[in-house]
Amino acid sequence: MSATLAVAIYVICWWLVWFAALPFAARERRPHLGEDAPLGLWRLAGITTLISAALFGVVYAVIEYKLLPLDAFPGS
Repeated sequence: MSATLAVAIYVICWWLVWFAALPFAARERRPHLGEDAPLGLWRLAGITTLISAALFGVVYAVIEYKLLPLDAFPGS
């Protein structure tokens, strides 16, 4: 896998995880009810980075070690 492809896959993983996690961080803040503030965007970015790094590791292993060969798909 080339470095360019690896970066592209990581960026795609990062954005997918970001948009999947964003609704959890965008809860409405209601301090008059004593609720905590939502996750900060920097904290969310850090969590997203860790999760997407693990996801990228799985994708990298599948591609590099040919764990899912293209022969397994019909029509190939």
